[in-house]
Amino acid sequence: MCSLSLSTSLPLSLSLSLSLFRTHSVMHPLLFPCLHTRAAANPLLPSPHSFTPPSNSLLLHPLVLKSLYPNIEPPPPPMPPPCFEAASPCIFSDTLTFTSKNLLTQRSKQTDSPLLRSASRPARSIIMAPTIPKGSTVLVTGVTGFIASHVADQLLQAGYNVRGTSRTKAKTEWMDKLFTEKYGANRFECYEVPDMMSDTAFDAAAKGVSGIAHLASILTFSNNVDEVIPPTVKGTLNILKSASKEPSIKSVVYTSSSTAALLPQPNTPLTITQETWNDAALAMAQQPDPDGFVVYGASKTAAEKAFWQTIAATNPPFQTSAVLPNTNFGPILDGGEGTSTGSFPGKLWKGDTSMMDMLPPQYFVDVRDTARLHVAALIDPQCAGQRIFAFASPFNWHDVLGIFQKIQPEGKFPEPPQDEGRDLSRVPNAEAEALLKKHFGQGWVGLEESLRENVKGLSG
Repeated sequence: MCSLSLSTSLPLSLSLSLSLFRTHSVMHPLLFPCLHTRAAANPLLPSPHSFTPPSNSLLLHPLVLKSLYPNIEPPPPPMPPPCFEAASPCIFSDTLTFTSKNLLTQRSKQTDSPLLRSASRPARSIIMAPTIPKGSTVLVTGVTGFIASHVADQLLQAGYNVRGTSRTKAKTEWMDKLFTEKYGANRFECYEVPDMMSDTAFDAAAKGVSGIAHLASILTFSNNVDEVIPPTVKGTLNILKSASKEPSIKSVVYTSSSTAALLPQPNTPLTITQETWNDAALAMAQQPDPDGFVVYGASKTAAEKAFWQTIAATNPPFQTSAVLPNTNFGPILDGGEGTSTGSFPGKLWKGDTSMMDMLPPQYFVDVRDTARLHVAALIDPQCAGQRIFAFASPFNWHDVLGIFQKIQPEGKFPEPPQDEGRDLSRVPNAEAEALLKKHFGQGWVGLEESLRENVKGLSG
């Protein structure tokens, strides 16, 4: 057990983190803004006088402490406990302890969800009112991103209003014009959030909304762990903290990544489940000069674990879920070349082969399907507590270039990699496809249709 000293000269949240740092059961101080004021006005956050660390809890890695309190040297971390069902220690094993099976069991009590039932058990037909009624406003963070812009578009199309966040409002001018033309005036607005590391970054944007889709993340593929992991984790914790202050919020969806479950391993049969975590990326990220894609995977793994850990520790009154998309292709709403994987087909069409070296064979998903799954996760009560795998089908660069040749038979395209193999993973994507059919009347968009949208205007 541990005790709290309210007379310390250090910031109380730091005292909390330092005094409990060695216990392996300290929650992130970002979850306890009430400790600064001792007001404890938030029902989700425990009183400092009654705080007992949960058995499954967040521990602060030194680099996270450094990002929170740069002028104070944190103590060295203790010997790390084992990672989630992992044989070797990993970079955030002393930061996040997590028992997925226990948490999923706890979360399954929120709803009798078919997504948590054994595949051998037939799901009952349950008709429930949507968690968020049409006409409500949903906050979409990082709204100008490739996936986030489609989430906003699908929400508007489904009858919801959207409030986005962006580092600068100037970046959303094209969205204002596009969405006004498509859906009419006053359906979309944007708030500036220049720094999601700020403790109150999302407070203003979250006021009065009914749901949140948190897509803002660090997508630079930098291999600097300090620049990628702390802001990704802290931004995720900040969105939950802001949500906990708003009684209007009924549902929060976190946009995770396939890399939170695994890194692609071509020609290797793997079985991915709700309890699969990419502890390998966490381990590799602590090696000298790690690959930027690995660091990104480590950041999403750490952030999603923090998301679920916080939910288990605070038991918020709103529904929570996560969407794990794999490689996204499909139309780019702003009409430009795009960013992230959405830009890869267009670049390859023009002869740039860099992405073939970066991206091994894995699953793909059309960005519109990823966005639709966010809508389903927000509004469907049976999605509570779920990790929703947006994995449509496996692809490799032979497939992509073959489709290019079909689109433009006379085209001169690069040669695909030799012996690139296939992604042989078995993933729980049937549940996601069922959600698409239930809410949108169709299954996955195919690879050819998705790529045709990517290169529209470049062909012929």
